[in-house]
Amino acid sequence: MCIGLTMFSLTLFAQSNNTNFSFQNENDPSKIFTKHLLVNHNKHQAESLYLEDSLYTWKWDTNTSNWNTQAYYKTINIIYNAQNRLTNETDQEWNGSAWVNYDQFIFTYDGNGNKTGQMSQLWSGSAWVNSTNSIYSYNVNNRLISNIYQLWVGSAWVNSTQYLYVWNANNLTSYTYQTWSGSAWVNNNMDTYAYDANNNEISDLYQIWSSGWVNDYIHIYDFDANNNEIDELYQTWNGSTWVNKTQSTYTYNINNYKTTATNQTWNGSAWVNTAMDRYVYDLHNNQLNDTNYEWITSSWEFNNLTTNVFDINNNLTSNLLQFWEITTWVNEGIFTYTYNVNNRVTYEDYKTWGGSTWVNNYEDKFGFTVYNANLYSVNMQFNATGTKVNLGDSSYYYYNTVSGIQNLSEGTSNITVYPNPSNGKFTVEWSAISAQSSLEIYNTLGEEIKSVELNGNTNRIDLSNQNSGVYLYRVMSETGELIGQGKLIIQK
Repeated sequence: MCIGLTMFSLTLFAQSNNTNFSFQNENDPSKIFTKHLLVNHNKHQAESLYLEDSLYTWKWDTNTSNWNTQAYYKTINIIYNAQNRLTNETDQEWNGSAWVNYDQFIFTYDGNGNKTGQMSQLWSGSAWVNSTNSIYSYNVNNRLISNIYQLWVGSAWVNSTQYLYVWNANNLTSYTYQTWSGSAWVNNNMDTYAYDANNNEISDLYQIWSSGWVNDYIHIYDFDANNNEIDELYQTWNGSTWVNKTQSTYTYNINNYKTTATNQTWNGSAWVNTAMDRYVYDLHNNQLNDTNYEWITSSWEFNNLTTNVFDINNNLTSNLLQFWEITTWVNEGIFTYTYNVNNRVTYEDYKTWGGSTWVNNYEDKFGFTVYNANLYSVNMQFNATGTKVNLGDSSYYYYNTVSGIQNLSEGTSNITVYPNPSNGKFTVEWSAISAQSSLEIYNTLGEEIKSVELNGNTNRIDLSNQNSGVYLYRVMSETGELIGQGKLIIQK
């Protein structure tokens, strides 16, 4: 979801409600979608940033070998709050003559932007009926500590399952799953995690409830001085002691990229080799191949091979899968990819080897707005001979646009950027940033000028190479959710 503030525009929505899109006589769905991109772009010459407005989906007609002219599914009534967090959306299906409500979702948030509720409702034919409900709660550090899942029964919400999370200062230390008995929560299973001084997870203990917590299995991890995982031991509980089951060991090159992974099983008295992978990299640390071996009697023998090719931007362009047959490598399948100028995947296909030639299996096409928001996706799956599409699904996204920077909301209260204005060097602080969160910065034309992975609660961003002016930032979670956004002002 891209940044922006205003609700979806009625003009654009009226545009998106027109489903007479002339899919006939076109062999390449991406060409059709390109026409609609031009319609939207011409309609909004001054557009800069996007909020998703609606989503339409079509199916492939195997009788005509083309896209149905009528969309069969759509998501509309997409509404956001003042912090651009999704609060409502409605799904509808085409019944042959009209759009019919199917389900809708309602989301709520606390003052820190954490999602506190997610309710779904189903259409009865005349009214919305409650279906499911999730309730989320957080600690003072905005860490998720509980998630209750409920079902609507008769006229009331009834508890179903619950997940409980416990954290130390940096990491999740336990995860408990419970079910509702009708009057109380009953423990089901629990994971307990331990970490070393560098926050590497060194063990994961899984237990099952049976009038008390009973051990089931444990994973134990070891790390080297560079925090690379070098060993993973899997053990099960036999009622009184831990019993070895499997073990994986890893080696790394000087750049801390994995070079070997060896798997072993315990035969009761010793470790026995089972499988091994060897990895090779280029000068840019792209993985060129992965050779997989099996342990046969007393030596390693070839099993399968994965070979990768990259472009000058280090994007993966092909992924060849082969297996070893007596004395030679035999093709099995191949993935190919293409990218746009922003290094986003625009095309992906998979072919299987037919013995003498490659046979189509499936292909995906993706389009993006000029600001890298999702615009369309097309999936086509072929029959066994690879000569005819027997299944297809295409989706198109419509967006509301933000006319200018003045419409962009400031960041949430738990994100602090200072000094602002500055000469181009900023400090970003937020108590709830996770290790996988990222910061994206755009100029007023909507062009992304910088993207960095956030590390810890304090991050310093250097934009001193940019001109004086106003810039936009957004903080994204590891799951792609917009956490916060605002303006950066450079004055030199």
